[in-house]
Amino acid sequence: MNGKALKGHTFKTSVVGSLFECQVLCENELKCQSYNYFIPSKICELNDRTKETKPYSFVTDENSVYMKSWPNRVPLGSTPEMPAETCKEIKASEGGQAVSGKYWFDSLEPGEVVPANCDMEMEEINCFDYPVGVSSPAIIPDNQMTASSYTTTNHSSCRAYNGRLNDTRGDGWCSEVPDSNNDWLQIDFKRIIQVCAVATQGDVRGNGWVTDFKLSYSSVGNVWTTYKDVNGADQVFHRQGKGATIDQHKLPITVSAKYIRFHPTNRHKWNCLRVEAYSNHPPECQGYQNLTSFHRKTTLVLDANDMRCDRTLGPGWFRFQGDAGSKMPTSCVLENHCGTNAPGWLNSAHPTVAEGLVSKQVCFNWLSNCCYFSINIQVRNCGSYFVYFINGTPPSNPCYLVYCGTD
Repeated sequence: MNGKALKGHTFKTSVVGSLFECQVLCENELKCQSYNYFIPSKICELNDRTKETKPYSFVTDENSVYMKSWPNRVPLGSTPEMPAETCKEIKASEGGQAVSGKYWFDSLEPGEVVPANCDMEMEEINCFDYPVGVSSPAIIPDNQMTASSYTTTNHSSCRAYNGRLNDTRGDGWCSEVPDSNNDWLQIDFKRIIQVCAVATQGDVRGNGWVTDFKLSYSSVGNVWTTYKDVNGADQVFHRQGKGATIDQHKLPITVSAKYIRFHPTNRHKWNCLRVEAYSNHPPECQGYQNLTSFHRKTTLVLDANDMRCDRTLGPGWFRFQGDAGSKMPTSCVLENHCGTNAPGWLNSAHPTVAEGLVSKQVCFNWLSNCCYFSINIQVRNCGSYFVYFINGTPPSNPCYLVYCGTD
């Protein structure tokens, strides 16, 4: 494709003699999904993504030729060396060739990859449906909001913790120096989340507000990355609103972050902000623990010398992954399977994304009764997987019972 290039996803750059040599280089690299060939300089850039997966990064460049790798391109997510970010990205990459099944994904922990199941028929999730909770002190306490400075000249409080969307305890966060370009407002999420959007307001009284800002993010708190646009330049977010008006800003590329900072770069009278952050999943879809042991699989027959019991499992959110399968079964499991006497199964269909958080009955099969024991748990559909809130087994008969997994 003449006059186009994919920016920001290059993993290898070489000088070659021709477009054909660039194609050969790509075919010999497992990670190569596409390439840019720059005609005057004969520079070949190998990309680990395509224009289908990163449309915001596909830009005009009159000196470049863009080509998707063929004919032996490794499908995105099909190997640990080529992990995907989301099931949606796999669908975009592979189109009609994408089928439900197990794929490899980048973990929330940098440098790690994990296998997980994708149901290509599941609904997509709207990012703005899931605020992280900056607007609520009960979710993000005051001590998790900090700032480079704050003013004490206003009649209302302008501390960092006043910088919450719709907060009226003070006047919003306002920097000490009205027109400083070196100040910031920081939120500590206390866990790594996928940030897909932010929302902003100005001050409560309508006297001052930020009109432009940048974002930076960090996983550790002492090394920061400025959010970039598709050309690799610092992304500047523009606000249309004034004080009370809420502006929503979707991030073209979702980022993993434990901390995020808002950096005002322009303002009306004063650097004043109230903010919220959004994730592409509700909190339980990111703050879960993994159940990965093979003993949970419905196909595993009990070993009397290795009897399992989930009496002490939880309380917490759990996701089935790896050898444990990808979800709880929804039909009765044979006795003495899943590494226990009484295997547990979900006594109804899994919820849809639209149903949100639902209560479901888990039954445990014993003495030829598929629901001899039972307990209610919470379940959420996270788009491409399910999470379950588990707090042990039925108190009336806690052992030997186990929550089973299946593919």
